[in-house]
Amino acid sequence: MKNDLEPINKRLANLDGKLVNMDKRLTNRLDGVDERLSSMDNRLDGVDKRLDSMDNRISNLQINDIKIQSKLGDIGETIKLLPKLYNSVDKMMGEVLSYRQEKVSLKNKLDNHEKRISKIELNTTFAK
Repeated sequence: MKNDLEPINKRLANLDGKLVNMDKRLTNRLDGVDERLSSMDNRLDGVDKRLDSMDNRISNLQINDIKIQSKLGDIGETIKLLPKLYNSVDKMMGEVLSYRQEKVSLKNKLDNHEKRISKIELNTTFAK
């Protein structure tokens, strides 16, 4: 009976060796997969950091956009007041021009009066 079990024991020993060998190969493969997954995790961490950076940039752009829109609104309100300002400036400039014209007219009158007075003085006995 021992002889009958010997081939079975050899086969079992051979099978046991194959299983150990297979276990080592699977362990090596799983270690390789673990390394690749670890490498992939590192890459994904880098991608996450870049995405966070992009989110921050987008948030800053949105804030800047809101500020620009607010400033454009303020400019729009200021532009609405320009016609009124132009009308006021035109009115004031009209008054300045009128004042200058009146000043020139009065100067001419004064010059004319001075000439006439000088002539009268020359012709009167008081001046002689």
